[in-house]
Amino acid sequence: MTRKEIPLCPICGSRDITSLSQTQNWAKQSGTLMGLYTCRKCGHQGLPLILDSEEDYAKYMKIKRRK
Repeated sequence: MTRKEIPLCPICGSRDITSLSQTQNWAKQSGTLMGLYTCRKCGHQGLPLILDSEEDYAKYMKIKRRK
C-alpha cells in the first residue's frame, strides 16, 4: 500500500485546510507561521493532523462522529 499523507483539521476533521502562509501576505516573508494551517470549515488555526491513508481517515471520521 502506498503511503499518502492526508492533512486535516484536528477539530472538525475537514480536509479543506490551507496554509496560513498562503493566506496571509505578511507571513510569506516571516517564517513564523510555517506548518500552521487554517481550516476553512471551522476556522481552527494550528498544526494539521496527518493521517497515512484513506482507511485511517475513514476510521478517524467514524470515531469523530460518535462524539
